[in-house]
Amino acid sequence: MSGIINGEVPLSLAVSQTKKWQCNRPNEPKAFRFDKSDFEHLLSEPNVAYIRIYFGEDDQGKQSVFAVGVDQADYDLTGTETNSRVYDFAQPCPPTCAPNHVLNHEDPCQSL
Repeated sequence: MSGIINGEVPLSLAVSQTKKWQCNRPNEPKAFRFDKSDFEHLLSEPNVAYIRIYFGEDDQGKQSVFAVGVDQADYDLTGTETNSRVYDFAQPCPPTCAPNHVLNHEDPCQSL
């Protein structure tokens, strides 16, 4: 993708792609919010170099988001059933959306 510097993209790219996502998927979360402390905790675990995000779906069809630490060899650092090292600390938008923000489109299908 052109215009990317260290993962940062132009705002216009984010606006156009979030608008398209929200228009095409009106019943799915627009975004997920994460607390900084949750990522800090995950990154402080032994051998964690990266964080990988997995998407899931519960029995009612509601989308889930799971985070797991990843080592330098790109291996997921999962544990046991009772100490899984897999975290579900994502907070979906809605209801945790930023009000009146350029990435939270009121009418995403307008002028697409």
